Amino acid sequence: MTRPPSQAKTARSRAKYLRCCVTELAHVYLGVIRKLALIEPLAHDSDLCLRYNKTIGAHGLNVLLHTVYLGLVRDIYSIALDDHSKPETVSLQKMVSPLREPDVRRIFKTDYCKPQRPKWATTDISKKIKQKIERRMQSTQRKESSDCFDATYPKILNAIYALRKDPLAKKFTHIRNRRLAHLE
Repeated sequence: MTRPPSQAKTARSRAKYLRCCVTELAHVYLGVIRKLALIEPLAHDSDLCLRYNKTIGAHGLNVLLHTVYLGLVRDIYSIALDDHSKPETVSLQKMVSPLREPDVRRIFKTDYCKPQRPKWATTDISKKIKQKIERRMQSTQRKESSDCFDATYPKILNAIYALRKDPLAKKFTHIRNRRLAHLE
């Protein structure tokens, strides 16, 4: 069954939007990694804490740790648990419903299952034999990729959905709401 052009176009545009969302999630995730890299040595360096103990620098260090911590909480919440309807915020939770659409899934599966051309180390093989080997390899790659996609895709969607129900997510949401409520 073929879809009307308008539905196919919207599925392609949703798939393109989801690819952009993944890129944005990766950027925020890298920011989270950088904040963790900053906060870890500051929070666990006892020599640093002793050096600034009972000085104005201790207050500055405490403010810095608190600010980075709140930014970390806000970023993790926004990429993992936020389901607010604002279009400018990107999160895993908002990506679930478009990913469940069959047309979007088909687009991602087609892209995922594209076989790669083999690189030949020798030029001693005739063109016909190369083409025959390439067709066989591409057929095998398509089958393996398709099986992998069919097995993995539902697991990913279920994991994203289960993230919201996780007790740790509820605790994290509570911390975020309690800590950021003072700033907003």
